[in-house]
Amino acid sequence: QEHNGSPDDVDMEEKLAASRAASVRMEAQSSRWVDGEKKLKQKLQVLYDRQQQGKDLGVPVLTRFLGDDFPAFVTPDMDISVDEWRAQVKAKYEEMRKEEEEWQKEMAKLIEQRERDIGITTP
Repeated sequence: QEHNGSPDDVDMEEKLAASRAASVRMEAQSSRWVDGEKKLKQKLQVLYDRQQQGKDLGVPVLTRFLGDDFPAFVTPDMDISVDEWRAQVKAKYEEMRKEEEEWQKEMAKLIEQRERDIGITTP
């Protein structure tokens, strides 16, 4: 498409440039959830490598990252029993659920306030 220099074309080009810049900034930011899933994958790779040698087959594993200090799987030779590990997983999941509920409440308040600020809803 040929650029004719009209204000609409310039405005659109500025919007596209701003959008691209915002995307670059967003993608460069660390995400706790994405970073956590990458860490979990690394921990599970250790288990995968052991299982390829016939070790630790059928052990319970995490499906979500629960922290750097939380084992992604538990084996019989570890200092924690499977039952203890499962209880800790359950407790951590409950803690995360509560954290998510609080986050959702805060986001709902923020969205509601923004809508009032820009006149989408009435106070």
